Amino acid sequence: MTSSRNLGIRKREAMNLLKSLVEGQCSCADIIILAAREAISISGGPRINVPLGRRDSSNPPNSSLADSSLPPSMGLTH
Repeated sequence: MTSSRNLGIRKREAMNLLKSLVEGQCSCADIIILAAREAISISGGPRINVPLGRRDSSNPPNSSLADSSLPPSMGLTH
């Protein structure tokens, strides 16, 4: 969230609260794979069974990597 590319994101406090509640139940890696599975299914692709139980990275977030990888915020302000 410290990346300058995230400046247009609103409701950060709510997002952080939801993230902490979800992390108590499963990993972000599982959430990403489940979201990808649902996107494929909703767009007409097959329903894919995926194993769960992945572990998140133990490396701290890297805002410079996010800055180079995320698209610009399209001029939104917080």
